[in-house]
Amino acid sequence: MTKRYTAPTKALLAIAFAAGLIGAPVLASDESPSGSINAIRKIATNDAASPHVRAYCLLRLAQRYMRGGDFSAAESSYLSGESSRRNLVDSREWKWASWHMNGLASTRNGKIERKVDGNNALKSQHADLALARKALVEAVKQLDAPDDVFVRYNLYYSAWRLNEAIGAGGEARHCKRVLNEFLRSCERGPVNEDKLEVATTILGVMSYGIVPVVVPDSGWITPRIVSTASKVDASDSDFKRSEQLMLRSVAIADRLDGQSQVRRLAHRNLALWYAQVGKPELAEEQKQILFGLVGIKDDSILYPQSAGCGSEPIWWHVEKIAVVRFCGMG
Repeated sequence: MTKRYTAPTKALLAIAFAAGLIGAPVLASDESPSGSINAIRKIATNDAASPHVRAYCLLRLAQRYMRGGDFSAAESSYLSGESSRRNLVDSREWKWASWHMNGLASTRNGKIERKVDGNNALKSQHADLALARKALVEAVKQLDAPDDVFVRYNLYYSAWRLNEAIGAGGEARHCKRVLNEFLRSCERGPVNEDKLEVATTILGVMSYGIVPVVVPDSGWITPRIVSTASKVDASDSDFKRSEQLMLRSVAIADRLDGQSQVRRLAHRNLALWYAQVGKPELAEEQKQILFGLVGIKDDSILYPQSAGCGSEPIWWHVEKIAVVRFCGMG
């Protein structure tokens, strides 16, 4: 049986494997400041990796520089490509959101949590942030390559947030402008389902950055699990800002026809999002829209069914599907 991947999975697998990272040569690192500059340069010019893999490694390295302390191990890891293989191959869009926001948790409210370096703390911070800025500049240079659009704009989002966190206003504005131009093109330009899916994902990630609601799509998610999950508290202003992004995402998805998986999932996700922030009436409205799109009025379609180990979840079925393949069966 051929394994099926979602569009995001295909994008990430393409980057991690088709880019030629597997078997890429291990590049040497050293612990001096000049060694860090060399590490950034080597990653940025590593022809064994695609531009977007290089950008990913540089963004993660910039995040590590921002935290301070000893980052030689991180440099070695990204030089070898091991971290990109481990982190890029990920089949769930929400894990991208988790990476974005968990990775940037140290920059919330414009503050950077750092490991203190004794009496040289201030000097060390300036040096480390200079390295972070250098890595970010090199990362953004990689992002206009004609690689997969899904990963490209996710990386632009991360570059925007990281540049914003270190006060690199010009670079942050550039990344934000690129993202906004792309989103506007999805709202007004020709309908392309792949691009519209990217736009809905990016807006969901941006919403998560304000109100951290994760709407899971795994086959093991059940109504009981969702109903007993802790509700996410948010101020009125944060709720409105986050909601606007979710509604913008749905409006983009509504440009597609009713058979579109992207459109159906947008309304399903918004229904569960409203439920998680304690807005049952609004959740019900989105659920009824979903029922109209699918042609089934049953709450069970909000939750995908598992098709067994290694398979994508099955959507929009009321009848219970018998799983004939379990993990460990080959």
